[in-house]
Amino acid sequence: MKSEKLYYLINFCDNFFFSLATVTYGVYA
Repeated sequence: MKSEKLYYLINFCDNFFFSLATVTYGVYA
C-alpha cells in the first residue's frame, strides 16, 4: 500500500516537472 502511494507521488511529480519544463521552454523559446 505504501509503495503504491509512493508510485503515484513519483508519477505526479514527474508529470508536474514535465509540465513545468514545457511551460518554461515555451516562455523562453
